[in-house]
Amino acid sequence: MQLKIKSIQSALISAIVLLLLDGMSVASNPEGLKSEKESQIEDLLQEEEQKEKQLKELEKRLSNPDKAVRLRAIEELSQIDGEKVKQLWQIVLNDHDKGVKKRAWELYDKLREELERKALHRVILIHIPGDVAKELFARVKLNLILWEIRDSFVIGEGSTYTMDKLKKLGYDVDILYSSISEWQEARRIYEISQEEGRPSELKPPPEGPREPEHSFKIIIFDLTRTKEPTEGYTQWLDRESIRMKNDHYLALEALYPKDSFPELIEDFKQRGFYIVEIFDGTEDFLRNRERYFPE
Repeated sequence: MQLKIKSIQSALISAIVLLLLDGMSVASNPEGLKSEKESQIEDLLQEEEQKEKQLKELEKRLSNPDKAVRLRAIEELSQIDGEKVKQLWQIVLNDHDKGVKKRAWELYDKLREELERKALHRVILIHIPGDVAKELFARVKLNLILWEIRDSFVIGEGSTYTMDKLKKLGYDVDILYSSISEWQEARRIYEISQEEGRPSELKPPPEGPREPEHSFKIIIFDLTRTKEPTEGYTQWLDRESIRMKNDHYLALEALYPKDSFPELIEDFKQRGFYIVEIFDGTEDFLRNRERYFPE
């Protein structure tokens, strides 16, 4: 009997030792963490895939010949959030039926400010190792323009939607500047202080996108020559990007890939805006500001 008890005790001790060793192995092996991160990525990709299917199905119903179907689809659209939602709103805001169009505008006006705020690009710092960031961004669509890649973090510009996705993946995000125009102004002030040899207590703002294909412009619109937008487009501009405005003119800041410049100009035209002049950055605009915005 005693031998049997000792045998059981010995087996229990061996099992406990094995469990402890297994726990130490997991703690010292980052593969466990990698598996958890991989699971987060797969969950996000699956979520994005499901949302993409949902939006495609909804787009079909928003274009359905049946008015009742379109109205129900509009109500559903008003409950959905995401980067591609505004594209669907462009369809219904120009519906050929006055009743459908009226209902679409009633719902959209309630959401417009929030949608624009979330779509606005901010300058952000992401606490993620540079080498991990490159691999992650190749797999997950984040609508992120990278500015700097460091060993322990990266800096770039992205929307609230981008930040939400990063947080779902377990990465902390700091907002360095609330808008591109805010960063541009901080950069301008810092560069002037450097040129004049004045000491600055401020930390140098990021230099911005290093890629030569990106460009910063200030576009002047003549508000008196604004027309009705083409069907399928809405007449709106990101408020945070407006540099100056009076009864006649509006100055809009735009950071965009150079290759997309023709599309950008065409998009403004389709929205009914009349472009007067385009300046190459802040300094060029300030030299000519008096022509449009006299003191």
